[in-house]
Amino acid sequence: MEIPEIRQNKKLMEEVKNIRDVEELLAFIWGIDTYIPLIYAKDYDFYVLTYEKLMIEQEKELKKIFHKINEEIPEKAYPLLREQSMLALDFIKEKRKQLSKWKKNLSRNQINKILKITEWFNLDFYTDDVEMDYNKLMNWI
Repeated sequence: MEIPEIRQNKKLMEEVKNIRDVEELLAFIWGIDTYIPLIYAKDYDFYVLTYEKLMIEQEKELKKIFHKINEEIPEKAYPLLREQSMLALDFIKEKRKQLSKWKKNLSRNQINKILKITEWFNLDFYTDDVEMDYNKLMNWI
């Protein structure tokens, strides 16, 4: 399937030829995965849920999701939301620390390469902050 919004983006098509390393390739794939649903968000009525928001504001996001589909939140949803596996225990306790792990695991050069790719897609709501600029995301859509 061809996505005209990508194929017709001459700057993006030129830039993709300059991908040289793994960080750029992975960021490019992630950029496509992010960009495509967002460009179609204008045409369809759906709720954009980000990983970061879900991790930080679980109950609030759960309420928004069910409100969007005009359904009551099932009683069993809350215990499932709070359920913690042994693998996720530290993650749940320190959500913001988990969200910022990438800043510790990536070099400044790697971060800059990734942000360069987000610019190719005009995903300007991503910066080197731990969380995206949610207002820019909503305005982007």
